[in-house]
Amino acid sequence: MIASFYDMLFNQIATKGWVQNDQVTDNEYLQTMLQNGSMYISTIGDDNYYYQGNYATNSYIKEITDEEGIAIAEAKYNREKDKINAKENIIDMKMKNLDTEISALTTEYDTVKSVISKNIEKTFKRYDA
Repeated sequence: MIASFYDMLFNQIATKGWVQNDQVTDNEYLQTMLQNGSMYISTIGDDNYYYQGNYATNSYIKEITDEEGIAIAEAKYNREKDKINAKENIIDMKMKNLDTEISALTTEYDTVKSVISKNIEKTFKRYDA
């Protein structure tokens, strides 16, 4: 049965040609090619016939989610997000302090300007008469 599978594979290569693809060893590339239908899987059915199909219709191949990997990535994301939020809070606090300082300096400037203006006005009134 296995020998006839290779005979069928040889006949397919003979009729359709062969393409060397060194990227097939890259898991992500292979997964993408199988998912978008650029590559197919040939299998022997229970009836001893050979079928070429998409990986999604193949009962021997299952796509599973790596829950542990997702949890690790999510934990890392949350840690980095918390660090950024802490830095953002520090920057916000510094900005509020700077705004307060600017407001105090503006008030002091306006006060000094008013005092100088009133002093000049009094001086001119005194010597104007």
